[in-house]
Amino acid sequence: MPLVNAKCTNCGANLKVDSTKDAAICEFCGSAYIVEKAINNYNITNNNNINANVVNIYGGNSADFIIRAGTLEKYNGASTDVVIPNTVTRIDSNAFVGCTGLTSISIPDSVTVIEDGTFRNCTGLMSVKIPNSVTSIGAHAFEKCSSLTNIRIPNSVTIIGANAFEKCSSLTNISIPNSVTYIYNCVFKSCTGLQSIEIPNSVIKIGGSAFRGCSNLTSIEIPNSVIIIRDSAFRNCTRLSNVKIPQGCDVDQSAFLGTQYQKDRYREYRREHHLCQHCGSEFKGLFNKICSKCGKPKDY
Repeated sequence: MPLVNAKCTNCGANLKVDSTKDAAICEFCGSAYIVEKAINNYNITNNNNINANVVNIYGGNSADFIIRAGTLEKYNGASTDVVIPNTVTRIDSNAFVGCTGLTSISIPDSVTVIEDGTFRNCTGLMSVKIPNSVTSIGAHAFEKCSSLTNIRIPNSVTIIGANAFEKCSSLTNISIPNSVTYIYNCVFKSCTGLQSIEIPNSVIKIGGSAFRGCSNLTSIEIPNSVIIIRDSAFRNCTRLSNVKIPQGCDVDQSAFLGTQYQKDRYREYRREHHLCQHCGSEFKGLFNKICSKCGKPKDY
């Protein structure tokens, strides 16, 4: 049986094929291919030095895309604008970690899951095209992508993992799709540029520190569907003053700590209960009220 070199026309894997056959099945991605085309694909790719940005190359560390059985294991290229080949069905968790020169990425419809930490520390990444095929965005997927200015999360996404967009400091607004029911811990933590958030009425829980440190956020409307807001969810959102919380929602006492909203509510509480604004203790005295603890006079 005469075996010759070939390259799968679907996933780009290097193969040994029987040249007397018309077609075969790739042992890596499981797809059918025409033997003659696979042989030609190998010869063209290896002899004519076609750039790996154009041809989906499978191979060693010199290749731009390292793809095995449909999994993009690593991107080694120098391009700033990357289009992932449509032969990829899964992007490995370390595929783009630390690619600081990357500015844009286009993900094909063949991908259903963005794994944990896939684009972590891609500090130059400004735009991402997420297709409607994606159902899950993993934990830390875009963490510290500090140049990311906007991102569209499609309605196909049901899970956005913990810390997925933490420290994406250039994000100014975010719209969470109505396919999401739980906003996980620290998802948008320290997104200091975030000015507006749209939370759909599909969400029932907001996790701990989900929006902690979003210091430019001024208002938030939490839909009636939300029944639980966990600890420190909006902690240190220093400018947050306009907040709408549904009746009956279980709100952790630290959820809004360090916000203008919390400070305003505490000021109102002190006034209603005649408490000292300096130390929180009660006043004494019939006409000139003096704080029972710090001795300062009531000045309001």
